[in-house]
Amino acid sequence: MEFDAFTGGIEPGGLRSKDEIRILICYLLTSVSAPLSREDILSIMQENGFANYFEVTDSLSELTENGNLQCAGDEPVYTATRQGQMIARQLDTALPFSVRRKAVAAALNLLARAKREKENRKNQKVINIKEVQLSPSIDTNDFNTKCNHAIKFLKKGDKVKVIVRFRGREVSHSQIGYTLLERFAEQAKEAGTVEKPAKLEGRNMTMFLAPLS
Repeated sequence: MEFDAFTGGIEPGGLRSKDEIRILICYLLTSVSAPLSREDILSIMQENGFANYFEVTDSLSELTENGNLQCAGDEPVYTATRQGQMIARQLDTALPFSVRRKAVAAALNLLARAKREKENRKNQKVINIKEVQLSPSIDTNDFNTKCNHAIKFLKKGDKVKVIVRFRGREVSHSQIGYTLLERFAEQAKEAGTVEKPAKLEGRNMTMFLAPLS
């Protein structure tokens, strides 16, 4: 094959012509039987020293224009068309076996890592922080109602931020706030525990409750 590759970024034993690069891309997509993004293909080709950025991007464009690859999706991914699969099957022996094996292994590792990351994101539990506000003069019924709301939040797995808001000179009687929050925590202990104890900041006193593990 005619040598027409830009040699920058290509390791010894890498691909030395555009024909080889195009064949490898078709072979790669046919072998893994899964779509790969442009970034995936660039990563595999560059990190393994098969070809450089310019050769890969040119080859992807040419293969797509010639109907060997199909590019689709909001975040475009490539798949081999029937014509591209035929190229892979008929011309794969034009590539060194070590190159084919290394490329496919890299692609499979990349796909496996992406799958693990997707599963991890799926299994991550989102913890919301709900807010409950009290006044220093809150009556018993309102207090019980708000405490019951907090218990429901905690049982759903959410954290609860309990705030006592002082107005005017009420802040000079901050002990009322500590007493209220202590009582609140005690009443909600069936569902949660104090994560951050009561703290006065300006005219607000806050306490955080976390669900029982």
